[in-house]
Amino acid sequence: MSFAAAIPKLLQLLQTLGPSHGPPTPPDPEAVAPPDDQAVPRRQNLDWAKIIVVFSLASAIDIALLSVQVHSQLPVVFYFLELAILLAFTCFFTGKTVHSNSPLVAQVLERFGIFFGVSAFFISITIPFPAVWFKCIACFIYVVSWLVIFFCNSYSLLK
Repeated sequence: MSFAAAIPKLLQLLQTLGPSHGPPTPPDPEAVAPPDDQAVPRRQNLDWAKIIVVFSLASAIDIALLSVQVHSQLPVVFYFLELAILLAFTCFFTGKTVHSNSPLVAQVLERFGIFFGVSAFFISITIPFPAVWFKCIACFIYVVSWLVIFFCNSYSLLK
């Protein structure tokens, strides 16, 4: 099974497990829907935990199958990828488990999970790059994106 084929199956499996934030609230019977010409566009809330867990599981299976098929030592970058995937999965799993007891710890773990998941994505994207300068550009984009996120979050805390 390839990585691309595993993603839809894992998403279906995670959706059958039920909502991660409790039961849905019933609709308000007194709420009035706007007319069709004034329909408010819905924003889709991405559940980063589900996305990164699916990525982690599919990647772990692919790497395990690859290591069995190759019968030789994988490059060192694969071990960094495996470590980032393991840390992302562990952070999300632990965060979801302790959410009811300590929501602050769960939120911190979720942010670390996002960090490790995005890091795993960047590592996996740069593996097949043939030239070093492609990898340097990807690392530059990675660092700049985290700096932008850090400064935007720091600026919003100062307001």
